[in-house]
Amino acid sequence: MTERAFSSGAHSSSLLFALLVFALAGFITFTTGCSTSKPPAQTGFGGNTTVTVLLSSTANDQFSAFGLTINSLSLTNRLGNTVSLLTNPQGAEFMHLNGLSEPLVSASIPQGIYTSATATIGYAYFTCVTDIPPAGSDPGNLVLATYAYGATPDSQVSVTLPSAITVTGSNMGLVLDLAVSQSANIGSCYVPNGGLNPYAINPTFSMEPLSAGKGGQGYPESNLIAEVSSLDNASGSIDVTLADGQQLSVATNNSTAFQGISGLSALATGMIINFDIVIQSDGTQLATRIAVPDTNTIDLSVLAGTVIQTGPSDPFGNGPTALFFGSQQQGFFSENEEAAEAMPFILSATNFQISDTVSHLSTLPFVPSFNNTTLVNGESAYVTTHAPQPFDPDYPAASTVTLEPQTIDGTITGSSNAGGFTAYAIALAAYDLFPTLAVEPVQTAVLTNANEMFVYVDTNTKQLNSNPLVTGSAGRFRGLVFNDNGILRMDCVQVNDGVSVTAAAAPTGEAANVRIERNFRKSGQIMHALTVKWPAD
Repeated sequence: MTERAFSSGAHSSSLLFALLVFALAGFITFTTGCSTSKPPAQTGFGGNTTVTVLLSSTANDQFSAFGLTINSLSLTNRLGNTVSLLTNPQGAEFMHLNGLSEPLVSASIPQGIYTSATATIGYAYFTCVTDIPPAGSDPGNLVLATYAYGATPDSQVSVTLPSAITVTGSNMGLVLDLAVSQSANIGSCYVPNGGLNPYAINPTFSMEPLSAGKGGQGYPESNLIAEVSSLDNASGSIDVTLADGQQLSVATNNSTAFQGISGLSALATGMIINFDIVIQSDGTQLATRIAVPDTNTIDLSVLAGTVIQTGPSDPFGNGPTALFFGSQQQGFFSENEEAAEAMPFILSATNFQISDTVSHLSTLPFVPSFNNTTLVNGESAYVTTHAPQPFDPDYPAASTVTLEPQTIDGTITGSSNAGGFTAYAIALAAYDLFPTLAVEPVQTAVLTNANEMFVYVDTNTKQLNSNPLVTGSAGRFRGLVFNDNGILRMDCVQVNDGVSVTAAAAPTGEAANVRIERNFRKSGQIMHALTVKWPAD
C-alpha cells in the first residue's frame, strides 16, 4: 500500500483518477448464458427490425456509483448467426438508473429468435461512501472509496436471457439490466490502518424485451440529464448529449411539459436539461417533460448526485457549504477535466428549488420544504454553478440546488392512512447514506431518526412492484425526500420490488485492480484535507 497526501483541489483528484484508469484500462470479452427453454423454429421472419437498447439497474443503497465501459454488444440467434448492437465503446453509470432506464444505442438487425448475447467490457468500478466516527480529539473522516478493475476476467461476467428474445416488427426495445448487488463483493467500504480490502467485480446482467417489464412501463426513462447540441423549432426536434455521453435525437409535441422555460422557443444550445422521454410506436423518442433548472449557459457546470456533508463555512468565511458526491456531471468543469467525484459548493446565494417531477406537493399531509436549513446528508440534488474554475481559491458558488427524486431500498415496518395517502414506515439499511452520515459532527440539519423514513403513496404513484406492500416486505421507493423537522418523508412517485443482498462471488485472484480512497477530514470546514491510497506497483 502506497500513501500520498495532496491538497483538496478537485483537479488533482480527478487527474490522478484519470491516470490510474488510463494505466489500467483493458478490454475483455464475455459470453452470456442461454435460456433453458426451447425456442420455436427460426421461421416466418423477414426483413430487419430497429432495436433500441436501454440500460437499467436493480440496486440497493450500498453503493453510490457503479460504472462500466461497454465496448460492444451483440445477439446470436438459434442458428448461430451473430449481429452487432453496439460497435463503439460507451461508458455508463448505473446507480442513477436504479428502477429507471436510458438509451444506449439503436441498431437495425435481422428479425428472428435470439438465444444468447455477447459483449465486451473495459473498465469497471464501484464507489461506496462511509464515515469514520470521531475518536478523542480526532474529528474522524468521511471516506469515499472506489474499487476498480482495469480488466474483468471472463469468468466474473455474465448476461442471461430470462427467455429467448423474438425480434420482429418495425421496431422494439430491449433492456440490459445490471443487478448491482450481485455485481460487487466487498467486506466493508473501509479498512482502517491503510489495509487493502479484498473485493470482486462480477458484472451480472440480464436482457429482456422492454414490453416484458409491466407492459413496457417497468423501465421508465425519467430524470435524464443532457446538454442541448442543436434544435429545430419547426419540427420540434432536439439533439442532445446525455451525461453518460450518448447522442440522442428527441421529439417534442404539444403535450410536452416545459419547466423553467416558457416552451421550445426558449430552449437554446448549451442549456443542460433534466427530462423524461418515452419510446413511441415508430421507435423514436418523445420528450414528455423538459426542465431547465438554470438557463444561463455561461461557464455552466452541472453535478447530479448526493449531499454527503454540510458545514457552516468554507475556509475563507464565505458562508454555508455542502459537499456533493456527483454520480453524473456535465458542462464546463467536465469539458475542461476539472470535475471531481466530490465537489464542495458555497450556498450563501443559492436558489433552492424542488423538482417539478412531482405535481401534487400541495396535497401532502406535511409541508414539503427544501432550503439551506433543511438540506440533509443523503438527499439527492442537482447542482449548477457558473464558476470559471473549481477553486479560485474559494469553493465555487452554487447557482441553483434542486431537490431531485431518488430511489431508496428499505423494509416496511408499518403503515397508516394520512389523508389520501398511505404512509409506509420504512427501515433503512445501515449502509444507506442517511444513517451512515447522520453521525457527522458538522452538519446543517440533524435527523431525529436517520434509520427510518415515511413513504407516502397515493393513486398517482406508479406501482411496478409484484410483491404486496405489507409489513416485513422489502421495496424500492422512488421520490422526493424531505427533511421535515428532523423526520425523513418521501413523496413517492414509483415503487419497485426490493433487492435482496446477494453478494458477488469472492475474488479469485488479482485482476489488475485498483482501490482509490479519498478521506475528507471532519472539522468546522469541509474538504479540510484529502488523502488518496492505492496498491503499490
